[in-house]
Amino acid sequence: MSTSDSRHQLKWAFNSATIMHCPWEEELRLWEEFGWRAAEIWGSKIQPRLDAGETTHQLSRQMADAGVTPIGLCAGFLSADPAAWDKEREGLSRNLDLTQAMGAPSLTVVIVGGRGEDIVEDYRVLAKKLRDTADLGQERGVRINLEFLGGLPLNGTLGSGIELVNRVDHSHLGLLLDFCHYYASSSHIEELELLAPDKLFVVHVDDAQRKPMEALSNEDRTFPGEGRINLPVLFQTLHRYGFNGYYSVELYDKGIWALPPREVMTRLRASLTQLESQMDLS
Repeated sequence: MSTSDSRHQLKWAFNSATIMHCPWEEELRLWEEFGWRAAEIWGSKIQPRLDAGETTHQLSRQMADAGVTPIGLCAGFLSADPAAWDKEREGLSRNLDLTQAMGAPSLTVVIVGGRGEDIVEDYRVLAKKLRDTADLGQERGVRINLEFLGGLPLNGTLGSGIELVNRVDHSHLGLLLDFCHYYASSSHIEELELLAPDKLFVVHVDDAQRKPMEALSNEDRTFPGEGRINLPVLFQTLHRYGFNGYYSVELYDKGIWALPPREVMTRLRASLTQLESQMDLS
């Protein structure tokens, strides 16, 4: 969906996880057919192509030929376990190299694993690892998008993500806000006041299924406008806040993955058109 189609000139991107099981070559055709001009790349989509002998130059050329700009790679993981850093650093360095080679400006990183006995120490370790990760990114000209995952024992809320970004205070580290992770967790949108607008790097657009809140998880997603979240209000809040980055559509939901990719693209285009008709970002 090109920004020229948008009434409000929002910067839209397509996250490859929305059609998780769609092969790379088919996804390229669908991006072009449905007018997407920017995309977040899912690491597991391109690794089989690299394993088969294609190069990052060839893959980035394929995106350029389809008229699509890569805005990031989703393939970074950290934990609060100090002993895991050497292995994590190796994986992050590899994925940062891949991000750079694909011509993408950012790598998304999530926190995985459980808590230790001292959560304050856990966050100290995470801050140190994120600072070192941001240094690795800066060496390659790649920014780090820290995504909080709603409900996880560490970095499971908007407030925790903001506190980590502010604590590290690095030019190459910023926050990624996902609407469903926000909605299904103990998060509060007013906490954005604690984060400078230029430190919110990317927003993931999705909706939450119409389940009771007590049964809702961060993977119960649906097409924008078909769920529980008042998306126009969130867009208006982010507009007033000063966010002017990419809104990347990520429907990380197994039910959506089971649909034919073309059906997903068709429904998504209709839902975004309807969503934009409901927004007033003046």
